[in-house]
Amino acid sequence: MSQFEPVPPFSDMHVFIGDSVVVVQPVVKNASHVDTLSVDLRTGSVQALVSPPQRSTPTPIVAVLGVSKLFKGYAVVVVTAAKVVASVLGADIYQITKTSIITSEEARMAKDNKALLRLLADGVDPDGSGRAMYFSHYYDVTLSAQKTANVAMDGSPAMQSSAVRADKDFFWNFRMSRPLIDAGAHRFVMPCIMGFVRQVPGLSFRTTGGNRATRTATLTLIARRWVLRAGTRHWRRGCDADGNAANFVETEQLLQLEDDSVGDTPTVPTLASFVVLRGSIPVMWTELPNIKYKPTRVIGPPETHAPTLAKHMGQMLGSYKDVTAINLVNQHGGEGKLADAFKVAAEEYTKGGGDGLHYVAFDFHKECGAKRYDRISILWDQISADFARHAFFMHGPKGMACKQRGVMRVNCIDCLDRTNVLQGVLGRKALDVQLQKLGLLAEGMVMANAYPEVEAQFKILWADHGDAVSTQYAGTGAMKSMYTRTGKRTMGGIVDDGYKAVARFYLNNFQDGKKQDAVDLATGAYVPEPGASLPRVPRRSPLLPIMFSLIFIVLGVRGGLVGSLGGEESAFALAAAIIVPILVGMAILHLTVSNGSFVASISVEDAIVFVTGGDGCGHANDVFSGCFAVDAEEARRRAAGAAAGVSMPVRLATNIVRFMHDNTGNWDGPAGGGVVSASFINAKPAVGGIGVEPRGGGVLRVLFTVASGAVADTVVRWRWKLRQTQVAVFDVLSDREEARHRALWPAFLAAKAAGKRAQFHRARLVVDGERPGRGAGARISPSFLTSLIKGTSPDELLSLVEQHGQAFNYIHSAAALNQAAQLIARMGCVFPRGGIERMVQLARDQLQSMATRELANTAYALAQLDHRDNDFMATLQKEAKPKMCDFKPHELANTVWALATLDSHADSAFMTALLNEATPRLRDFKPQELANTLWALATLDHTDGAFTAALLKEAMPRLRDFTPQNLANVAWALATLGHTDGAFMAALLEEATPRLRDFAPQNLANIASCSTLWALATLGHTDGVFMAALLKEATPRLRDFTPQALANVAWALATLDLSDGAFMAALLKEAMPRLHDFTPQALSNTAWALATLGHTDGAFMAALLKESMPRLPDFTPQNLANAAWALAALDHADDAFMAALLQQAAIMVPSFDDEGLTQLFLCDLWLKDQHSDVAVPAQLAATCKKAWMEERSNPQPSSVQLEVLAVVRQLPGCAGATSEQATDDRLFSIDIAVQLPDGRRLTVEVDGPSHFLSSPSGRLEGAALLRNRLLEARCWRVVSVPVMTGWVPHAKQGQQAARDYLLSLGVGPVS
Repeated sequence: MSQFEPVPPFSDMHVFIGDSVVVVQPVVKNASHVDTLSVDLRTGSVQALVSPPQRSTPTPIVAVLGVSKLFKGYAVVVVTAAKVVASVLGADIYQITKTSIITSEEARMAKDNKALLRLLADGVDPDGSGRAMYFSHYYDVTLSAQKTANVAMDGSPAMQSSAVRADKDFFWNFRMSRPLIDAGAHRFVMPCIMGFVRQVPGLSFRTTGGNRATRTATLTLIARRWVLRAGTRHWRRGCDADGNAANFVETEQLLQLEDDSVGDTPTVPTLASFVVLRGSIPVMWTELPNIKYKPTRVIGPPETHAPTLAKHMGQMLGSYKDVTAINLVNQHGGEGKLADAFKVAAEEYTKGGGDGLHYVAFDFHKECGAKRYDRISILWDQISADFARHAFFMHGPKGMACKQRGVMRVNCIDCLDRTNVLQGVLGRKALDVQLQKLGLLAEGMVMANAYPEVEAQFKILWADHGDAVSTQYAGTGAMKSMYTRTGKRTMGGIVDDGYKAVARFYLNNFQDGKKQDAVDLATGAYVPEPGASLPRVPRRSPLLPIMFSLIFIVLGVRGGLVGSLGGEESAFALAAAIIVPILVGMAILHLTVSNGSFVASISVEDAIVFVTGGDGCGHANDVFSGCFAVDAEEARRRAAGAAAGVSMPVRLATNIVRFMHDNTGNWDGPAGGGVVSASFINAKPAVGGIGVEPRGGGVLRVLFTVASGAVADTVVRWRWKLRQTQVAVFDVLSDREEARHRALWPAFLAAKAAGKRAQFHRARLVVDGERPGRGAGARISPSFLTSLIKGTSPDELLSLVEQHGQAFNYIHSAAALNQAAQLIARMGCVFPRGGIERMVQLARDQLQSMATRELANTAYALAQLDHRDNDFMATLQKEAKPKMCDFKPHELANTVWALATLDSHADSAFMTALLNEATPRLRDFKPQELANTLWALATLDHTDGAFTAALLKEAMPRLRDFTPQNLANVAWALATLGHTDGAFMAALLEEATPRLRDFAPQNLANIASCSTLWALATLGHTDGVFMAALLKEATPRLRDFTPQALANVAWALATLDLSDGAFMAALLKEAMPRLHDFTPQALSNTAWALATLGHTDGAFMAALLKESMPRLPDFTPQNLANAAWALAALDHADDAFMAALLQQAAIMVPSFDDEGLTQLFLCDLWLKDQHSDVAVPAQLAATCKKAWMEERSNPQPSSVQLEVLAVVRQLPGCAGATSEQATDDRLFSIDIAVQLPDGRRLTVEVDGPSHFLSSPSGRLEGAALLRNRLLEARCWRVVSVPVMTGWVPHAKQGQQAARDYLLSLGVGPVS
């Protein structure tokens, strides 16, 4: 797919096993030295060497999965056999069929290791918990095709290693491979996935063109299971505190055309990819097994839902940009509570400013019950727009054809059966669209009708996929798979589902505990600590009471049968013999199943860990109140048994405290100082009992009385939770830590009450001696450092940068700049230049490591700081360009806004990539981001008509959500870009008119200049109501206008030919004392506007010329021409100024355009007519005259002009009137020339649409007035006939009315 050349892992290797060292070498013939991997089985030391080939007896292996830590020693896990199951782009994908664990004899015989090695063997066993692991030497199985293409575009040398470019979220053996990666043994690392890989080759399709050629393709499905929170059905539900969802699987459907070559020249094959997700409902909830068919479902506190979903969405948006979450659970009953939690979390996430999530609820059982799976079409109507917007990825001979810009995330309760049905439908829809784009399926057709043989293979492929994913999570194949395979819901399928339900019940309750532990060990969720051992706890099996219950039931049935045959017992005795045993048996069975105290197959950690919602391996990473599987008495019994000695297990003590709170709910939160209810306060509990003694300051003393009567204690504290109250989460404290905790407790309470984390963090610095000047250089954790940066004052921020800058990573560098920018913007703080430079340097050093968020935030911060550094911004653009597809909408807008604000050079390739990425995602831009993006394009002078049109289309229905600043920025940008859109501007002005009082003065000017452009584009039509309202609103606020704004408004009125004498007088009055702040452009435009409007103000013009004269060298050619023409049009003589102006113009002759030359020519004529001592230099005058004559060569009369001529000839003495007659000096062409009987000459100038436009009031504008004066100087009496306001209305009344009108204007002999 690219010229990117990856370096593959070794494919054929030998392992050499020593007493304590394992050596792995690739098979290389006739080599004196080869790459070597050496692993010390005692210490776990891994070395990457180049050494001679080993001479001992080798064992062939296929791949190295990694190194696993044991309680005593280490083990190396290798793959000894694998089979090819697919081939993508010529690269084979293998399924692991056999593995082996290599360890030392000493480690193997260690008592503590035996159970651990059995778990590890099961975790990597292709026939056990390690079922369905896949790898490839030449294809990145952890990456989707689109991610692979993005990596190839990166092209960095580091990405050539599969160990580096692999997606760690799906890299199943990453934890085991980490020692190899850290040692640099990259080619020995084999990234594997857990999931599913199958393909169907040789599918035939026909092109839809005239030749109807046959194309062969291969359809492949790849499922990748998320490593974090991996596990089994009831042991892994919902999300953990970090947003990792259970049963999260990325499924990718690949379509590869096999015959893309032309002649004998091979080309890059076409590969189309579609990705869809599944994952448990992303809130905290659990269903720990307890022998019930449906275990008790516990949902976390409501306040945890939105934060958990936000963290989960952070993961999703980083990889998939946009997520449509489809929730298929029942919307009522038990599942309905979970559905409500998800819905509320989604709403809070969106209201809180979260983007990229569209939540869709669809009650699958309600809508599709009774085998009505055709009703999935109801759901399709809700999600089809998102599906089309997300699109799919396609790469072919010409490169990347399209990208997938979002993903469907599907869930039910288990994310198995209902999810499989919908994902199969989505896969079919995607394949239909892909085939249509490739020209293999006619528009409007579907694959099922056009290619029934392909449809059959498609169904089998997706059904196999569903079964594989289900088997890994639930232990059986998927329910409803018969529908996926056949498209029908049959009785046989219903019976099959019933069998699977029973099998799942047994496996989930009696086998999955051990399987979960094996998965945790294999993936590294649980890491054994050397010298420790697996805890053993007494287990209560439900089999014995179940057996007794069945015996009683059988006795009751037998008694009934015997009694009915014998017939001698009384009815009462017979009833007792039947009913009593059955009732007793059913009671025992009910108590056994409903007790909830049986925790099956727990072999890794004591049962108290499961009380906390831990994972069975001692990692309570998903703790929340209410998650427990044993009752209080059972917990106390086990605790007392574990506390048989005086030394107390620390984790056990913590879990007991947490458990007691979860069962009583009586303890107060941190604000209560850790006080517990009186029923649990006991200075010395009874033997085997537990007591809690509050010590104040958020500290508790937990007491245990052991069999000997001695009391053991452990001191714990409430864990800091500033954002939300989550009581019953503790840390065990030493004496020193207790003192520290007590010192910090008041600051914690104050910070929590004020809602200011920074306040607490600063107190922590003081207590820990880490404050600048006290313990300088003290180490601070990265996460804590980030919190400090975000809550600092200017002095504290500078101190942090000075003392800990060397420890900053790219997140800290961006955060520091953002904090500085916010302090300046919001609080008006001042930073020394050197401090900002230091932060910028830290960011510069980290640019290559920055993710899209940090790149955008850094650019935005520099813009707010007004720190202009073109080299820095050029490097930032270079780093951002290959990551453009990962930018979020607001990051795209912020980046381009920052470039414009800093007036940085925008690389054209960067801008093209940014706009290409932004165009299909404009619907996700907020109004502020739309306005900022358009403003930035105008500021950067980057014209892209297609993008601007798309942006306006998206903005138009949302204009009511635009602020006045947004509206003004859009208006200004359109004027600057020269982009005309009448419908949009009409809507913008309609929205702006009633809100003009909310516009800042500068914004009023922006609106005026944009409406000018629109008016010119619509042939002089302007919005009179809007302009009148604008001038009314602006008049009393002119003192707040900037000089540039004053000039802009004057220019706008002149361009629109809208004369308002009172407003112009007020504007000039305000502008006159501030002329020194006008730019040359503003001075020139103001003079031009006054001349165009014919507004004479001698004092203002004198002041304007006085200000302009010393600055003439800064005038552009157009500025000079406008100023010269304005003096002529206003008939304002100033010989000194004119001489200086013409002298400057003579220097710049080659730079004038034709319009400027004609303006100077008219000025030259005016000077000559005034007999001025000032003259245009000869060379410049000749050039100007040439431009004037070329522009007016071969004039042709307009149709209106001919109509007026015909009526003029009917007037007395005007029969000889002619059209387009030249003046004596051949410089002007007269519209209608009349030689009167008395010898005088008359010119009738028809001022209409194709000539000089008059103002709506009928008054001539400056250009027409200057023309008339120049003609009169050539002995012509001038009569101006305004077409729109004079001629047309009278001509419509008839010839006589037209003649009378011309006579009233003075056409004809003057009496």
